Amino acid sequence: MSILKLTKHEAEILEHRLEFLADPDNARDVFEDTAHDPESIATFAERMLASLQNGGRSIAVDHPVVLAVLDDCAEDDTFLEMAREALNSHTLSRQTASRYRSAAASLKSKVSWLHS
Repeated sequence: MSILKLTKHEAEILEHRLEFLADPDNARDVFEDTAHDPESIATFAERMLASLQNGGRSIAVDHPVVLAVLDDCAEDDTFLEMAREALNSHTLSRQTASRYRSAAASLKSKVSWLHS
C-alpha cells in the first residue's frame, strides 16, 4: 500500500474532481469504457473526498479503484481551466494561478509515480 501525500493546493484540485466523481452518474460517464464499476468509483471518490474535507492531506492507495480515481483526477484539467478563467477575469492573482499550475503538475507526477 502506498500513501499519497498532498499539498494544500494539490488537495484543492483533487477535491474539485472528487466532488464530480462522487456522483454515480458522473462516474458512469467518465468510466463507462473501463473495467471499473461506476458505483465503486463513486463510493471511493466519496470516501476520499470526505477524508480531504475533514482536513486530511493524504490518500491511502490501497485498492485499484483508488488508483483509477487518482489517475482521472490528475489528468482532468477542469480546475485549471476555471483558474485560468478566474485569472483572466482578475478574480485570481497570478501568484495563486501559478501555484495551482505547479500543484497540478506535481499531482500528475505523484500519481504517475504510484504506478512504479
